[in-house]
Amino acid sequence: QEISETISDLIWAIYSRNDSWGSLIDRTKNFCFEILTSKGIQVEISDDYRMRDQQLSIHYKKNLMMFLKEAVNNIAKYSNASKAEIQIELIADKIQLIVKDNGIGFDPKSVTRGNGLSSLHARANSLGGHVDIESIVGIGTTIKLNFSREENPIILN
Repeated sequence: QEISETISDLIWAIYSRNDSWGSLIDRTKNFCFEILTSKGIQVEISDDYRMRDQQLSIHYKKNLMMFLKEAVNNIAKYSNASKAEIQIELIADKIQLIVKDNGIGFDPKSVTRGNGLSSLHARANSLGGHVDIESIVGIGTTIKLNFSREENPIILN
């Protein structure tokens, strides 16, 4: 199933019809609702409508989708959350992605950086951005990804 999902993600990423933020946001919503609601986790997703028609490169699409999948899968597997929030905002020439849950959290000082956390940092670096992971035991986890918008984005329409 993982191989099938990976192939589907790659096909989606290279298909030019999917080269907008709107397409990425729609795919994100579908993925999040499918994964999280199956675990009984309520999901709220908000996005900045000003971004929807801007074009994305394959590099950005692939890395953003993989970042989101990793963050959402971590919520589904480890958080024991009842609620998750995902926000995508355009702030000046920067983009901020926030993935937040109200789960059990963890102590960042005592957790070893496994594949999941390392993957989030690697994806952020590949986007020329930075990720902050804040977690409090018993309260939840917030992951913030900040990165610059692509140079010369194309407005579709």
